[in-house]
Amino acid sequence: MSTRIVILISAVLLMVSTPLSATYPDFIGIFADEDAIVNDGDIIPYAYFNLYIVAFIPNIAQMTGARFKIENWPGDPGYPVGVTTLYPTSDQWSGDLSTDFEITWPEIQFGPFVTILRAELLMFDPEWIGEDYMIAIRAGDVCHCIRIVDGESTSHGVRGCGFCFNLSYPEDCYLDWTCVRGEVESRGESWGLVKSLY
Repeated sequence: MSTRIVILISAVLLMVSTPLSATYPDFIGIFADEDAIVNDGDIIPYAYFNLYIVAFIPNIAQMTGARFKIENWPGDPGYPVGVTTLYPTSDQWSGDLSTDFEITWPEIQFGPFVTILRAELLMFDPEWIGEDYMIAIRAGDVCHCIRIVDGESTSHGVRGCGFCFNLSYPEDCYLDWTCVRGEVESRGESWGLVKSLY
């Protein structure tokens, strides 16, 4: 067997054996799909738009709770501005997404991807969520944390990520706080490849 082939095989084995946790950090992100791929999108009047709050926990691996807020959250002003309906994946939650939101599950949720909630937005007034509108997971006003609680009730600080609405220039969303692009693609990896592992 040639030296070149041995080197290639060794490189492939190293890639396969390297754990996902060694490459990617834990975070809570906001996406337009439950697969946690799309972190920007256009919302238009009188059309439903779904957002998914998803935890990516390759290191923590399992969770029973989370706490955070969403900076610049549009809220639920009602008609004729806009309506927001929340669908948490557990009925054990409290607080407000714009200030401090906490959720727990009676059973362990296993990662690396855990959907925390789905938010259904219905806009009537185009000014409610206008052009270049950005939101992001941030530390809650009360706990001052972005936190994941694991299956042994240990709290872990994680990174928060953003979502961009109605961008004039889509590349403007590729900031360091949009974890899909900022964390994964900056490492020369394909997020689609990571998702395909699960």
